Amino acid sequence: MTTKKCNGGQLSPLFDKKMDWVGIILLYSKYTLAITMIVVIALAPAWIARQTKKDKQQMGWVRIYSWLFGWTGIGWLIGLYIAIRK
Repeated sequence: MTTKKCNGGQLSPLFDKKMDWVGIILLYSKYTLAITMIVVIALAPAWIARQTKKDKQQMGWVRIYSWLFGWTGIGWLIGLYIAIRK
């Protein structure tokens, strides 16, 4: 087993393994946070429409635009507009 030198001293191989686990944990945390943010943003128009007490027909349009056409960005914006207008 080899050890790495840092500033003239030696680091144990265990230190490298700990750094690998820290990196893996940070990587998973980053992706979990990113996926959570994407889901929250994607579902925002439907949640806003529900909070503003839209009727069933308007809620249906919001869901159709934001969920089916939301991948375009334009559909998500139209769904958001329908959700917030009075």
